[in-house]
Amino acid sequence: MTDESREAESGSEASDEAPVPTPYVHVSGSVQALAQVIDQAYASAARRWEVGSVIHAIAKDAGCDAGDPAVREVAYGAAYDLRLAIAGQPAGCTLGPQSGRGEFAFPPEISDVPEDVVALWRDLAASVEEPAAIARFQDLLFERRDGNGRERASAAIDAYIDLASSRTEVDLDTTQALTRAWQLARSVGESFRETRVREAMIDAATAGLAAGSTRPGCVLPLLNALTVEPKIPKSKKKSAPAPTISPPLDDPRIDELLEQTWTSYSIGYLASEIAGYMRSRALSVSLG
Repeated sequence: MTDESREAESGSEASDEAPVPTPYVHVSGSVQALAQVIDQAYASAARRWEVGSVIHAIAKDAGCDAGDPAVREVAYGAAYDLRLAIAGQPAGCTLGPQSGRGEFAFPPEISDVPEDVVALWRDLAASVEEPAAIARFQDLLFERRDGNGRERASAAIDAYIDLASSRTEVDLDTTQALTRAWQLARSVGESFRETRVREAMIDAATAGLAAGSTRPGCVLPLLNALTVEPKIPKSKKKSAPAPTISPPLDDPRIDELLEQTWTSYSIGYLASEIAGYMRSRALSVSLG
């Protein structure tokens, strides 16, 4: 093979490789326009998983290059998945890549995201106004361990509650938002916010059951969380004054919801799941 043919073959192989994306380089104070795009996308997308494509569409209409690194990174930020625990697992909702792990993760593992992108998240968290957008970027920063974790979690929790209250129906977005808020509140010992989330969960579960028997996937994860004993700050556990109100776990509405769910969702595998929640609640109340 001649040098010319080797060079031609090498050039052919190189052209078959996917182009390397242009790295994002953060410029502080340049995110206001992006924040408006994100707010518009979260406000107009019917479902959470549509936000990324809406971001690209809005950016395109605004004349942005499809390969703009900033647009790419905010779309990636919206693409991280909220994943509810499945039946048989402890209650909760995690935030992470849609698929894959490690170097094969999409979007990249939150711990692997470049510092320039984290700086972008930081500025966006302080600039966006839509509750879903605030929740997303504060939660990403919490998972990245950026800044004060308790403050990040608290901001995300409040935004998730606002997001859930703004929904016109109890859907998967509502359940994911509230369950994630519940998990965050417990992870940082925010007992006041855990109580707020539990109230919102009771309201959402009640509305979901009122909508009929078609939404067990939205209602049951809420009940899974509601049957878990609330965390009580250690300082309150040490003192034993006579309680002036019933602890959240003793709320009779939870038992009523479990009974309604038992009646509404009569399919065998759902009945088994609900029975497990009833046993869990009975055990927690007896030990409490």
